Amino acid sequence: MRIGLMSFDHLHAISYLAALSLRPDIELVGVTDQDPERGSRLAQTHNVPFIEKADELLDRVDAVIITS
Repeated sequence: MRIGLMSFDHLHAISYLAALSLRPDIELVGVTDQDPERGSRLAQTHNVPFIEKADELLDRVDAVIITS
């Protein structure tokens, strides 16, 4: 399953990334954030693609986790 993460506002967003990365049945497609600087920095730190526009992320995934 292809999953994306939307927003780093919530405290648990990073732990969700960690949990998803451990699952062999999940492809973590990317993350988006309303604060592009924060989103890009955290995506790079966690080795996940940053996708600037939410619509572009939604076009690439089967599901999203929204951590607002």
